[in-house]
Amino acid sequence: MKRKAARHGLIRLVRSSLRPYAWQTVLVVDLLAFQAIESLYLPNLYADIINNGVLLGDTTYIWRTGCLMLGITLLIGITATIATYWGTRVAVGVGADLRAAVYRRVRAFSAQEVNRFGIPSLITRNTNDADQVELLVGMALSLLVPAIVTSIGGVIIAIRESASLSLLLVVVVPLIAVAITLLVVRAVPLLRSMQVRFDHVNQVLREQITGARVIRAFGRARSRD
Repeated sequence: MKRKAARHGLIRLVRSSLRPYAWQTVLVVDLLAFQAIESLYLPNLYADIINNGVLLGDTTYIWRTGCLMLGITLLIGITATIATYWGTRVAVGVGADLRAAVYRRVRAFSAQEVNRFGIPSLITRNTNDADQVELLVGMALSLLVPAIVTSIGGVIIAIRESASLSLLLVVVVPLIAVAITLLVVRAVPLLRSMQVRFDHVNQVLREQITGARVIRAFGRARSRD
């Protein structure tokens, strides 16, 4: 129940954080979808070169199709560059807004609330956790959209090329889903323990900084004496 609530809370957080960057997000999604469609179209051109060019000895067709493939490849590179640029700006902006929101919220805490959460934990929330959300947004914009479009397009192309061979997907896709699920189940406890360790590292670091200030104060007091 707690995991489900945390998951829904994370989704709401990402959704509200992306709202100020709506048009940039739509632009990135459209560019990445277009890039994935272009990538799926290239294998058809490969096949056309073999079937209509090499086998028939049509050099003109080979050159014409090769130039078309080169143009599509350049277009993919330009599209990927623009999408990466705006996707990075959106992710960095979401991270900066989240850190500022956490900082403003913590400043409004009372001393009792600060003690209840703990200063090391609050530092982790404003540094590592914000970085994780920023990384999540960046990966979702750069990897999730092309993966979805490529998966759907790949299945459609496989069924169109050979319905009998495409039945392999019935076996392969569930195996991949099971493997990913096992990895996620294994990774989640490790990530939670890592968060606790981050809190401990911040606590030790604060103690060392405080200790250094005390030692410096004693050193100054002795020099004055």
